[in-house]
Amino acid sequence: MSMQSAQLLVEKMKTDHAFRVQILGEPVIENRFSRLKAAGFDCNPDDIARLQSSFELSEKGEDLAHTWQNGGPCHTKCAPVLG
Repeated sequence: MSMQSAQLLVEKMKTDHAFRVQILGEPVIENRFSRLKAAGFDCNPDDIARLQSSFELSEKGEDLAHTWQNGGPCHTKCAPVLG
């Protein structure tokens, strides 16, 4: 359930600007995840990292060093949730 929730979270972060601002406006990571839980998302930082890893492995021809940790394609969408 938590991986599915992480996928839904990433999609919502991509498409809902107000939600993204609300979540990313919280500087404390633990509080971000409390807000996410209150919004109905049941995932944790490990779930998001696993989701990012699976995305990277499924992308053919992409530079796998391009991850959220160093500004890759997901950097502006899910990495800020992790901090």
